[in-house]
Amino acid sequence: MNINSGLLVKQKSLSTFYARVYSLVSVAVGVSALTSLVYLYMMPQSIVYAMQNIIIIFIVLAIQICLATAARFLRDSKWSIPLFVAYCAVNGFVLSIVISKFTQGTVFAALISSTLLFSVMALIGVIVKRDLSGVLVLLIPLIIGVIIASIVNWFLDSNMVSLMISYVSVVIFSGLVAYDNQKIKQTFYENGYSDRSASDRAMALYLDLINIFLDMLTISK
Repeated sequence: MNINSGLLVKQKSLSTFYARVYSLVSVAVGVSALTSLVYLYMMPQSIVYAMQNIIIIFIVLAIQICLATAARFLRDSKWSIPLFVAYCAVNGFVLSIVISKFTQGTVFAALISSTLLFSVMALIGVIVKRDLSGVLVLLIPLIIGVIIASIVNWFLDSNMVSLMISYVSVVIFSGLVAYDNQKIKQTFYENGYSDRSASDRAMALYLDLINIFLDMLTISK
C-alpha cells in the first residue's frame, strides 16, 4: 500500500513538473508573439523594412542572450526564468523581422502546421517508452550538416537549397521535440522539481518549436 502511495505521489509530482514546463513554454511563445505583434503593427513600415537589412545583428544578440541564459541555468536558478523571458522577448523581435518578409497567409499556414507537428511529436515523446537518446545521436550529424549547408547557401542564395535545408531541419527538430519531451521525465527523476530544471526543458522545447515554425515559413512560401 505504501509503495503504491509513493508511486502515486511521484506521478502527481511528475505531472506538476510537466505542467510547469509547458506553462513556461506557453509564456515564452506568448512573450515572443506579443513582441512581434507590437513591432509589426506599431512600428512605421519604413523602419520594419530597414530592419530587414540588419537582421543579422539581432540574431547575434539573441544568440548571446541564449548563451548567457544557458550559463545562468548552470549557476543560479533565480535568474533562469527572468533571463528566459528576456531571451524570448528579443527572439520575438528577431522573428518579427523575419515574418515581415512573408504574407499573412503564409505565416498563418506555417503557424498551424508547426503547432500541429509539435503537438504530435510531443505526444509521441510522452507515450513512447523506448529511450530516444539514440535518436539524438542520429540527429547531431544532421544538425552539423544543416549548419554547414546554411552557411554555404548564405553565399549561393539558392531557393532550392534553402527549401531542402528546411525539409531536413523540420525532420531534425521534430525528432528533438519527441526527445526533449521524454527528457522532461528523465530530468525530473534525476534532479527533482526546480525552476532551473523546468526553465531548461522549456527553453529546449521553445527552440524546437521556433525552428520548426521558421522552416515551415520557408516551405509554405
